Order: sequence, then C-alpha cells, then structure tokens
Amino acid sequence: MWRIFVFVAAFLIAGCAPRDNPYDPLSPYRLPSIRGRIVNLRGDTPLPNVTVEVDSQFVDVSDAQGEFEIRLDVPGQHTINASGEDVMAFDTSITVEPGDDATLTIHMDQLPVIESVALNSIHIASTVYGEQYFLNVSCRTEDPDGEYEIDSVTAQVGTRVFMLERVEGDSFLKTLPESLLPQGTIHGMIGNPVTIDVVDIHGGKRRSLPVYLTRVISDVPIGISPIGGHFTGPTPTLIWNEFDAGFPVSYEVELYTAPIGQPPALIEHATGLTDTTYTVADSLSQGYYYWVVFVVDNFGNKSRSVEYLFVVQSNGK
Repeated sequence: MWRIFVFVAAFLIAGCAPRDNPYDPLSPYRLPSIRGRIVNLRGDTPLPNVTVEVDSQFVDVSDAQGEFEIRLDVPGQHTINASGEDVMAFDTSITVEPGDDATLTIHMDQLPVIESVALNSIHIASTVYGEQYFLNVSCRTEDPDGEYEIDSVTAQVGTRVFMLERVEGDSFLKTLPESLLPQGTIHGMIGNPVTIDVVDIHGGKRRSLPVYLTRVISDVPIGISPIGGHFTGPTPTLIWNEFDAGFPVSYEVELYTAPIGQPPALIEHATGLTDTTYTVADSLSQGYYYWVVFVVDNFGNKSRSVEYLFVVQSNGK
C-alpha cells in the first residue's frame, strides 16, 4: 500500500512540474517555427520550387501551393533567404520567441521571360543613298508580373551595348548601321555572338543564350516593269526577275507615293509572296509612285532592290 502511494505521489509531482523541454510540443519553451508562403509580387499566385534558407543554411523548398515550413534550432533573430531560377532573390529577417509559431508571406519578383531573339541582315540598294547594310536585333519578352514591368532591353554586340526600343507590346527592336558593328561591316557579324539582357523595374535580370547572324544577302532583286517613269493604269502589275539564291526565298513589295517636292509615303506592303508579280490592290489616283521589292530568306535576312518609278495617268493609259 505504501509503495502505491509513493508512485502516485511521484506521478502527480511530475505532472505538475514545468514543461521546459524545448522539444516538447506542449512546452512554452519549445523551439519556434515559421510557416510561410511564397507568392508573386503583385498578387496571391503561389510560386513553387523556391529554395528557402535560414541563416544561409538550406531549409525547405516551396511546394505547389508556394508553402514552406521552417523548424528553428534556436529562438531570436534569423535571416530568411528565398531564391529560385525564375525569381529575383529576396532577403528578410524575422525575430521569433520561444514557443512562437510565426507566419510569413514573401512576395517575390518574377524574372522576365525571353520568348525569342533574332538577328537579321538588311541590304538596301538605293538610287538616292547608294548601297547600305543594317543589322536588326529583335527580341520578344514579357514579365509575369505585368506588361509594363520591363525596364530595359539591351544587346551586347561585340564590345558595345545598345538599347532596344519597344515597337509593339512585348516586341523590342534595334536597327544598327554596319558602321557601328564589329569590324565596321555586316559581314564581320558572321560567327560573332550577340546576347540580350532584359531587366525589370525591380532589378530582376534575365540574359539570353548567344545568338548568331546566319546570312548576308549581297545580291539584290531586279525589277522589270513598271520602271523608269513608265505610264500605267490605276492598278498596275509589278514584275521582277526571279531571284536565284540557291536557298529558299520569298518576296516583299512596298509601294510608295512620290509627289514632287514632298516626302514619299508607304501606301502598300505585301509580304510572303512566292510569285514574281504583284498587282496593286487599291486603285491609284493620278500621280508619281515608286516600288521596291525585297528578297527574304527563311531566317528573315533581306535584300532590297533600287526604287522603280512609274506614273499613273488619270485616263489609265
């Protein structure tokens, strides 16, 4: 009987003792924890596969719901680092007391996405300006955080950096004369890499893989009719020689008004032509006009003819 009393008394005393074991989930002195969630910068979209570290030590990776859980070894102030392949690294600090179950939401800047990068050579023959070569550097990019999150798009061409300009939506372009290119010639670009850097307004940066110019088309297509100020009717058919390139090509035609004493204006532009003729779509009024024809390869490299002048008479003769 005495032994049973001692056992019960000892049990009651133990049950009343303070729970100071830091690994006891019921202890007020238990080690603290942090439950967190990674979401996009301007909303509540979860971001998975983000690595979360505490005091520069690996802890967890966010799941499909963007959630993570951190079990701390000691209370106090801790530095939280979040990083991932498609987000800008983020640092913050948090102070937790013994027994705390803290919650943390981290809004992270998603890096821009580079959809495509292209280099194209443009060769222009002109009766006014002579022969010219240009390099087109184009990029399509978007930012998951919003259309106007993009701060700059730049191209590294040789040792020089050029700013691309937004031409439409998520499309950016820079046209460079060959005098600004390495070696001062478009042909010097063959085999030389170009990289694109896209930076968002928060400093997040994405760099493209190197891209290369595929070809320079040195020959130009030759127009047949109408040329040399020939008189035509209001819907003339433009004719040019077949371009023997040795590789697949298509044609583009541009038609301009050419009023005397005034700058020309583009009034028709046809692309993707496979025949060597093109009939003007809209009836032309009396006056002076000129047209040019481009030959275009499958990579977007172009070569343009000289300007061909013709005159439309009011009676169509």
